[in-house]
Amino acid sequence: MTEAMKHRLVGAAVLVALGVIAWPVLFDTTPVREISQRSQIPTEPALERFSVDEPQPPQLPPAPDSAAQRAAQVSQTAPEREKEAAELAPRTTSRWRAR
Repeated sequence: MTEAMKHRLVGAAVLVALGVIAWPVLFDTTPVREISQRSQIPTEPALERFSVDEPQPPQLPPAPDSAAQRAAQVSQTAPEREKEAAELAPRTTSRWRAR
């Protein structure tokens, strides 16, 4: 097949493809729908007005008494504080002796 024949076949295929695409566009038989120019927006509905109260902060229960607050009390004497600290300290045993 010669080059000229190949060019003719490719050109014919392109023309057929364009015809398949353009035929429905040029010869469309469906009717065109009319677009209404009148507004279809409904009237504003009647709304009941209401007010919202200002939010109040939540009422929290008082914080429980902590060991830090008890340690900060100055009414205890030094021996009482040492005794309480010994009671609160974790009891651990170590196999290493203090030197």
